[in-house]
Amino acid sequence: MSFVGAIAQIVAFVLLDGDLIKHDRAEGAVEAELAAVFARLGQTIPAPDPGRVKNPDNYVARVIVTIVTCGIYTLWWWVDQQRNFDRHFDENWQWEDWLAQAVQNLEPT
Repeated sequence: MSFVGAIAQIVAFVLLDGDLIKHDRAEGAVEAELAAVFARLGQTIPAPDPGRVKNPDNYVARVIVTIVTCGIYTLWWWVDQQRNFDRHFDENWQWEDWLAQAVQNLEPT
């Protein structure tokens, strides 16, 4: 991989990490508001756990390790990024199921 390609990949990892954090915070705010709305309608939906929001990676340390390992660490970094996204979707899956059940409970029978 070229030097420019390696720099572009690291920049992409940093931007993706920041985007996941921003998205998760915004999604948590919407989920909290929806939980409050459905509570007023008599449907219990648990409020999201604010502790689930991912902390930013230590980018400086990751870049240093990438340089020391001649780029091999970027493979681990890529896998770790994917695991973060997978974890995000897994954590939200159950909440979305609760939301769908609350909506179905509101339908007249």
